[in-house]
Amino acid sequence: MPITRQPVKSMTQSWRNFFFIAFDPGAFVTVDKPPVAFWIQAASVKLFGFSGLSLLHPEAIAGVLSVWLLSVLVAQLWPPRWTPLRPGSGHHPGGRAGGSQ
Repeated sequence: MPITRQPVKSMTQSWRNFFFIAFDPGAFVTVDKPPVAFWIQAASVKLFGFSGLSLLHPEAIAGVLSVWLLSVLVAQLWPPRWTPLRPGSGHHPGGRAGGSQ
């Protein structure tokens, strides 16, 4: 996280630093990484203030959304009737194949 902290802090100080991903407040040194992740983190810092949590907030949301998107895509490929851990299917650990008797 230290490599993203200084550019994001600098990006929140001026529009020039924001678009050129300046590492320093004078926009003398720029970062040679893709800008979108830095732009999202800079927006989060503008909303919540400069802290470690505001830098990690966009990454946490992206992680949750990626898990949700993966579950939606998997549910489209394999319908719920084929889910091995579905209750009553007989495939869950500790269950009986015949259901409850």
